Amino acid sequence: MKYFKNIFKIAIILILLMVAVGAVSAADNSDSTISDSPDDFELDEDLDDDPDDGEDDEFEDDDPDDEDDEDDEFEDDDEDDEEEDDDPEDDDLDEDFNESDYDYLEMRILQYLEKYGNVTDENWTESQDFLNEYQVYLNDPSNYTLNETLEGYQTYVGGNIGTPLLSRLDEITADDMVVLELSSFQLQSLHYSPEVAVITNITPNHLDYHLDMQEYIDAKTNIYKFQKENCRLVLNNDNDITNSLASSYEHEVDMFSRKAETTGAYVKDGAIYYHSKKILDTDQIKIKGVHNIENYMAAICAVYPFVSEQTILHVAQNFSGVEHRMEFVRKLDGVSFYNDSIGSSPTRTIAGLEAQPPGRIALIAGGYDKNLDFNKLADKIWQRVSALVLIGATAEKIKAEVEARANPKKKLPIMIANDMENAVKLAFAFAKGMLGENHTASVILSPACASFDMYKNFEERGNHFKSIVNTL
Repeated sequence: MKYFKNIFKIAIILILLMVAVGAVSAADNSDSTISDSPDDFELDEDLDDDPDDGEDDEFEDDDPDDEDDEDDEFEDDDEDDEEEDDDPEDDDLDEDFNESDYDYLEMRILQYLEKYGNVTDENWTESQDFLNEYQVYLNDPSNYTLNETLEGYQTYVGGNIGTPLLSRLDEITADDMVVLELSSFQLQSLHYSPEVAVITNITPNHLDYHLDMQEYIDAKTNIYKFQKENCRLVLNNDNDITNSLASSYEHEVDMFSRKAETTGAYVKDGAIYYHSKKILDTDQIKIKGVHNIENYMAAICAVYPFVSEQTILHVAQNFSGVEHRMEFVRKLDGVSFYNDSIGSSPTRTIAGLEAQPPGRIALIAGGYDKNLDFNKLADKIWQRVSALVLIGATAEKIKAEVEARANPKKKLPIMIANDMENAVKLAFAFAKGMLGENHTASVILSPACASFDMYKNFEERGNHFKSIVNTL
């Protein structure tokens, strides 16, 4: 292994010197869309579940792209490398570098060599991103992390997440990947569908805006209504509404499921399979919760033709989630604080609570009223929450629903706070009181409502929560 590493390093250095030391360029990383031309594919909004504006999960797409070096020089250095196996400079280079990353990079360089052979004018454009990535590594291996270009695509993320892409249309080329998360508001007037569309689930939401649930469903299904041959739809087999959509779809459909073996991705014996082929074990996914297993299955169905299994595994093992999605903030006096401000519907908050390990939870919930039903959330609160602090326009509504479904065998303190600062202090006091020798305690902001009654958006709400927590 070390023998190859030395060859590998010197070959890369030679490439960088040979092709012009400053290789440039870099690329990056529910209704969402992934696309391989400016608008190729989309993922729908609800699984993990819906943010304020009806946004949902994004599935990114990462991909290597390229390249390499000259075969002659690669071979010429073999003997020298054997002799220099114990070179202290090589040891320094490896000192802080993660071995699993190194194995991954080693595998990729072999693939690039096989694909491109010598660096030529024709493949230089394709290879420059790859060379740039390795220049970063060679300059400082201790700070090197695999970036969002593991498969070589320039990737843009937008819609309800990331940066608005309308201002970047001139940058996007037909070879790029675009991931868009689109809300029902955006989908309602859509007359074009992406090559790959994903609907993670459909549950009641935004009924303050849509005439009824059917109009909401119709808006969501616009994501695939205009697809053509060679397009693909990804649906949740375990959600009654999305399951029912498959029978009327005319093109390729991949279903994903935690409960049954399907035509797409499914869970069996603690592992995720895609078209009967094992992809990874569920315990290899860094972010916990059954909803995240579902998210990964949906993502695998969406990107499998475009990325390698090694990349899928690498992302699963290293991706630690995004801001405002059950984001750990800090631990103070034994109490852990989590920001799940993106939990802007009851379904999202339920999924977040189900993902929590055993322990006592002080939940902060409430916000803008989207005319949603809180009865299922109330049941989950009685199962998993030890203290409830409510804020915003829906505070009284949620309180009444929770009290109406009371469990006579359990006491549940319920308080209404007039603002976020007061809510955090109340929840913290409850949580400290619940700590014990055999009990952990946490404060979780997961509102189950939009933020518009008190904040501009869920990001502003989450950032305010974090700033208060960090000043306690």
